[in-house]
Amino acid sequence: MQPLSRGSDGLMGLLFNAPSCFTKFSNYNELFLFSTLFPMSSSQEYGWAMFHPEYVQLENQEKILRDELTELVTQKDELQFRTCKNIEVKYMQRIGAYEYKIFELECQIRRLKRKIDLIQAQLNRMKIADVVEIEKQLDNEYAEFNEQIKTKAEAIEKALNLTAPSVFSDEDYDEFKKMYREIAKALHPDLNPDITEKQHRRFLQAVKAFENGDIESMRVFYLLLDKPEEKSKDIEHIGVIEQLQETIQKLQHQKKRILKNIDAIHNSFPYNQLDILSDKQKTAERVAELNKTISEYGEMLELLKQKLSVLLSENEHARSCNT
Repeated sequence: MQPLSRGSDGLMGLLFNAPSCFTKFSNYNELFLFSTLFPMSSSQEYGWAMFHPEYVQLENQEKILRDELTELVTQKDELQFRTCKNIEVKYMQRIGAYEYKIFELECQIRRLKRKIDLIQAQLNRMKIADVVEIEKQLDNEYAEFNEQIKTKAEAIEKALNLTAPSVFSDEDYDEFKKMYREIAKALHPDLNPDITEKQHRRFLQAVKAFENGDIESMRVFYLLLDKPEEKSKDIEHIGVIEQLQETIQKLQHQKKRILKNIDAIHNSFPYNQLDILSDKQKTAERVAELNKTISEYGEMLELLKQKLSVLLSENEHARSCNT
């Protein structure tokens, strides 16, 4: 080992040189020994860590994870706000109206059967059925079904008045997605849990523009996007390597959560109907099947109405006999 002196390039020589001497360590062992013997401040520790092989590896891993998470978040939002909206509009227009009609007939059949049972029960006990009171009872019993019918009808009406999301040229859509990706990377809560309330409002505005295909508003939000701040070098309570490891764990957790969300979207309505809607023959077969059910329910409803008419006649006859 060479003598230790002010001009030496060895370990002792580092003590006499400027703080920028970190690059002069010949190997990691010398760096570790030096940092152990002479503890550094937070900012010096940050500089030391930048030359640590593990730090470099973790920093690269963090960057890759952030890029992957940005892509996944963009993919999820595109599925949720554009693809699924488009699918739902098509589904309601092509199939949903038939399903609504079936549900409406089912509710009418249930109520009619119940009405028949209530009137028949009174007649069996040699009593006169109070049809007005029975109708009030049925209104209460089937209030939830009536509300569901109303909700479904509103959904159908809304779908019939909607159009699919805006269609762009390939060039514009690439720009649209790129702008949203950058905004999401800087402001999405899943990637930036510490954003301010103002930043969160701006992100929600961008989401609305994304949902509506508003490329002009997206351009404005992209223009106003603040440049990402440099990583803080003020490490007080935890070493930079440990801090990076903690950040990576959080990003990995978020990645798993977003992947789970994407999988849930793929397996739920309306995305799970894409296979049928994409195939004209399958769509036609589905519509034919629904029309057949509608026809069968219609016939059943007519038979029940005839049965009810007979019971009402018997009830009126009993009423006239009592008077």
